[in-house]
Amino acid sequence: MAVVGNALGYPVSRHKARKLMREAKVKARQCKKFKVTTNSNHKYPVFDNLLGRQFDVAQPDWVYASDVTYIWTQEGGL
Repeated sequence: MAVVGNALGYPVSRHKARKLMREAKVKARQCKKFKVTTNSNHKYPVFDNLLGRQFDVAQPDWVYASDVTYIWTQEGGL
């Protein structure tokens, strides 16, 4: 029988830990595997970097920049 230590250091078997977790309605979460989402081998046009990291401009409404941010929810990424 495999013995695992709990948070207080007492030896607890895997089955006892499973039973206690079920009673407390605690579930273990596994990390998602890394998934590559970028495909660099495509035939779509790649646009030139016209801004060249020069974010200070002479007049307003001349340059716009943005970033893609994912917010993870229970329904998935937004």
